[in-house]
Amino acid sequence: MTALQAELMETNRRLHIAAETDELTGLPNRRPFMSELAHSTERLFVTSITTMMIDVDHFKQYNDTYGHVQGDFALRYVAQALKQVLSPCGHLVARIGGEEFCALLLNTSPQESMVLAQKMRQEVEKLNITHSGNDPYRILTVSIGVAFQRLDEQPNAPQHLLEQADEALYAAKKRGRNHVEMASGTKW
Repeated sequence: MTALQAELMETNRRLHIAAETDELTGLPNRRPFMSELAHSTERLFVTSITTMMIDVDHFKQYNDTYGHVQGDFALRYVAQALKQVLSPCGHLVARIGGEEFCALLLNTSPQESMVLAQKMRQEVEKLNITHSGNDPYRILTVSIGVAFQRLDEQPNAPQHLLEQADEALYAAKKRGRNHVEMASGTKW
């Protein structure tokens, strides 16, 4: 009976991990990202939150040109590049769907957040993955929108921070893609 109970507990643990992990990239998926974001606003040691929306530029064209199998490889490489920048600092990056990723940084200034966002953009660029449909770069690139909130001010709801990051992402895309934009109204 004890062996069966232990086996059941281990199976449940593995299912829980599988439910919160993106199968393709190995990154956390939307569920743990949103949970962490919501809980971060309530933690005593958290003084600021930065959210980032990260989108692979012209990814539909990439899949149409090179195929979905190659697109899956590209997403894995992008995920590793993003994780390589943020994980050593203790920050979270997650795949939230398709070619979209989110990042959550705690206790990081707007300046530090922008430096990390630029570093992620550059690391993806350094992958040098050919993408003929991404003019003028001709390689796979990402655009990043950044939203920053000090918690000692009037805190925004977690969903609002994501909306601000998403608006900044679209501003980065309007600038020609392969750019990083900070949400308007951010106090430096």
